[in-house]
Amino acid sequence: MKKTVIIISIICLLSMIAATSAIYTKTPIGINSAEINATNFIDNSNTDIEYLYEQNYDIGEYYVFKTGNGQIYVNKYSGLVERASFSNAKETSKKVLIDSSESIKIGEEYAKEKYNGFEKMNMKITYSELLDHADAGYEYSYVWRESLNGVFTPNSVAIDINPESGEITSYIGIHREINCNTEPKVSEDKAITIAKEQFPQIKIKEQNCYLSIEYTKADTQTLTWVIYLEGEPVNDTPYGGLVIINAITGEVILESPLC
Repeated sequence: MKKTVIIISIICLLSMIAATSAIYTKTPIGINSAEINATNFIDNSNTDIEYLYEQNYDIGEYYVFKTGNGQIYVNKYSGLVERASFSNAKETSKKVLIDSSESIKIGEEYAKEKYNGFEKMNMKITYSELLDHADAGYEYSYVWRESLNGVFTPNSVAIDINPESGEITSYIGIHREINCNTEPKVSEDKAITIAKEQFPQIKIKEQNCYLSIEYTKADTQTLTWVIYLEGEPVNDTPYGGLVIINAITGEVILESPLC
C-alpha cells in the first residue's frame, strides 16, 4: 500500500502541488493581500518576504513568495497558504531524537493551527515514514487525507518534520469543495478486473483498491478507483503497478508499472 499512497499523494497534493474550487471567488486577491497572508502564516512580521512569480497547477493558481528561509504559495483566489517550505529547519537533521508518536503529535498540532477545520474533518493518515536522505539527514513525512463516506477526497495535509529539532520543514494544505459524483457506477470487482487486464497473466501477490476523488485535469474532479497490483516477478523483474480507473465510466486514466 505504501507505494500506492506515495504516488497518489503526489498526484493529489502536488499535481502540484487539485483546481480552484467553486467556494472561492474567481477574483484574484492581489499580490499585496497575498503577501499579508504569507506574513501572517509564518507568524513573523520581521521576516523579509519577496514576491517571485505566479504558478499554475491543476490544483490551483498561486502567488509564490520567497522568505528568508523558504517559499510560500498563496492561493490566488482563496488567499490561503497552501504550501510552505522552511529550508533552515532542515539544517540540523542528522539525528533522530524525537520518536514517531511525538512527531505525529507535532504534525497534528501544526495542522490544527494552519488548516481550517482539521479537527472536524475525518482526516486519516495515509502515509507515515521516517525518510533517510543520506548526507541531507532524516525527515519524518506524513500525509492526512479526508475520508468522506469511504471515499478519499482531495482535502489533504502533508507535513514534514525535522526528527532532531521537531521543527516543521514543509507544509501542504489543500481544502476543496467536493463537486463530483461520489457513488461509483463501476464496481470494485469490475475495476480490479480492468486493472488486471493492464498486466496480462499477472499472478497477484498483493493488491489494494480504494475510491478517491482526483483532479484528472484542471478544475475537474473525478471519482476514481485507485488500484495497486503486485504480481510474481517476470524474468526477475517486478510485475504490476498502479492503475487509476474512472469509477463512473471504467476508463483507465493512469497506468504506472512497478519500477
